[in-house]
Amino acid sequence: MKNKIYLVLAVVLAFFFQRAFFSEAFAQNMDMTEEEMEVVLSFSSKGHAAYDKEDYQTAVMYYEKAIALQDPYADTYFFYALSKKALDDYQAAIQKFAFVVNKGDKLHGGIMRIDESLFWLADIYYHQKAYDKADLCLQKMGKEEEPNGEFLFYRMVEDPDMSWTFNVNPNYASLIIGNIWSKLNRHNEALAYFTKVIEAADNTVTRFDRAYSYLSVGKYQEAEADLTKVIETTEVDFVYLWRAEVRIKLGNCAAAAEDLAKAKSLLEPANTDRLEKLYQIQKSQCK
Repeated sequence: MKNKIYLVLAVVLAFFFQRAFFSEAFAQNMDMTEEEMEVVLSFSSKGHAAYDKEDYQTAVMYYEKAIALQDPYADTYFFYALSKKALDDYQAAIQKFAFVVNKGDKLHGGIMRIDESLFWLADIYYHQKAYDKADLCLQKMGKEEEPNGEFLFYRMVEDPDMSWTFNVNPNYASLIIGNIWSKLNRHNEALAYFTKVIEAADNTVTRFDRAYSYLSVGKYQEAEADLTKVIETTEVDFVYLWRAEVRIKLGNCAAAAEDLAKAKSLLEPANTDRLEKLYQIQKSQCK
């Protein structure tokens, strides 16, 4: 823990040292005076301060001033995109995340933000139900490597202790990646990420998602176990319907009949057809 604190402090000090050191160099490279660069850095710093306070409107205002002056720091564009996402302006967020992905290697600190930007693009596309676009973003992740050859983002997901380096919660990242692959019927890959989430913070929603993936790849006992765990804390008709289907596949007809009866007692009108269909399957397979 103490080493981690020292490392964080070292990174922070290095960041401010680099800003001071590079401001003159960037100014020269961009036909900008050092005074003009200081104005740019002042705007971006005020944007970061507002972002940290979750004052996203103010953050956007200052970031736009810095961007208009061609701020050379990737963080300005990245946190502008995050601010726009927080304000539900997804089109603007997509544009700036894409800018970081495409231009990150030319911006100061840009390599560190490419994988994060790709993840947030995937996250936005997932919630827009554009699963193929989300998957393309995931496929591009890991293309930029550190000198030691390790992929920045996936190393963070594998090692939650690295999460302080990133603006992505590793459990949330694992959940979104798992859900994207589940929607694309890549259930074996989805299972690995759902399991990461459950191991870190068990919850009924991810248990249900994992049960569906287990069912989809024919791992019925594992699916039954997850659904049973969900039912311990959440009694709703559709969970009993899913477990009934799993138990029919396992040949446990008596237990399936109990689940169907329980589902019927809790039934929501939207699930009536599914209940009737499962009754028909039970009659044909449980003789």
